[in-house]
Amino acid sequence: MKALLHRICNDRSRKQEAPQTQQLVFEMSGVADPGRVVAAIQNDPILARHIVLKEIIVLVDALHGLDQLRDEGLARAQIEAADRIVVTKTDSCEPSALAKTVATLRQINPALEVRASAFGVEGPLPALPNATPAELPSLEGTEEPIISLSLNLAELSKGGDVWVAFSIWLSAMLHAHGDHLVRVKGVVQTPGGRLLLQSVRKIMQAPERIPADYGRDARKSDGTVVLIGRGLDTDRIKTSLRKTVQMAQSSHEVSTP
Repeated sequence: MKALLHRICNDRSRKQEAPQTQQLVFEMSGVADPGRVVAAIQNDPILARHIVLKEIIVLVDALHGLDQLRDEGLARAQIEAADRIVVTKTDSCEPSALAKTVATLRQINPALEVRASAFGVEGPLPALPNATPAELPSLEGTEEPIISLSLNLAELSKGGDVWVAFSIWLSAMLHAHGDHLVRVKGVVQTPGGRLLLQSVRKIMQAPERIPADYGRDARKSDGTVVLIGRGLDTDRIKTSLRKTVQMAQSSHEVSTP
């Protein structure tokens, strides 16, 4: 990424007739620390001369944000670095629970601007009851590192339709180990077309159908599902999925991860 930013900055330094880049928007993953990204830019003499940070916006899941703040030091670091918080899924959260989450966010970072989002539309927070912030335990020395695991369905299945077996396996995986998973994301081919899968902890969002002609350049990643979490036993997970798919293809049975 730094090489790309250097190229953009160098292009701005040259006199060119072509329009120059005026604004950059970084969309980081849910397991990125924005504070470190900002430090990397500010500590680079070239980038620091050209790039001025305007705002750090962090999305917080109204249904799971408080659990993440209790369990994840990274989640707390994201809130500490934020200028603005957008709390998503506020339409699905009880007002008392939402109020406690917002109070906790403001305790971590009193300077925050907190907004709400429902069905992808941002707006002001609804009227909320008074709430006390949640008590957050110390996490020093207790956290395992976050790792990611890519599952290539084609390689694991050795061909054939794997959608039904994989969907049942993933449901069992989330039920049994969802507390250790931060995110699950990927695009898979199904008999009904391409589907985008996303989950936050144990909650799987409704799969989104992707038009067949959309994202042609990203087609090479179809069939790859990424699991992000703590304490993931990669060999055990891959073996479990492989056995599930093989059993389903031969006898329509499914094993539990």
